[in-house]
Amino acid sequence: MNRFPSAAIAAFAMAMTLSPAWADGDPVRGQRAFGACAACHSLEPDRNMTGPSLSGLWNRKAGRLPRAQQPGGMGGMMGMGSGTVPNLNKLDPEDRVRTIARCRDTYRVTTADGKTRDFWERNLRFKTDSSNDGPEKGAPAIVPAGMMGDRADVILAGPEEISQLVRNEC
Repeated sequence: MNRFPSAAIAAFAMAMTLSPAWADGDPVRGQRAFGACAACHSLEPDRNMTGPSLSGLWNRKAGRLPRAQQPGGMGGMMGMGSGTVPNLNKLDPEDRVRTIARCRDTYRVTTADGKTRDFWERNLRFKTDSSNDGPEKGAPAIVPAGMMGDRADVILAGPEEISQLVRNEC
């Protein structure tokens, strides 16, 4: 006996009864869901970040926005940003790293505003920026990375600061 047709009919009937709820939408849920996208996508026209601006998304064919270029002309995933480098020596407390403790496979990053976040060791990257726009010595920056908010870059003034900042502590 084949049960597929009756199961398919039941699923279709259930979907049809739920569709009015979908039509109305849930703006609060939508805003929460967009939070995962907002780290990479802007809603402002012509403001491309890691991902393209979502302004005017409806009725726009995929891949039609001009590709943003990083300095040096790199394209692809590394070149999808706006091409501007943030000034990391003028940081808000939530963007300035105070301490980093490492226990087994987890880094605990505490920022100057007193908040602590855990990152799995492969989701936290250490970078340096010794330019005029880089962070001040002893005041590393933390910059969100990734779509889900589970990744970040810690940017230091120089490589010697890594061993000074990270301490093993369980």
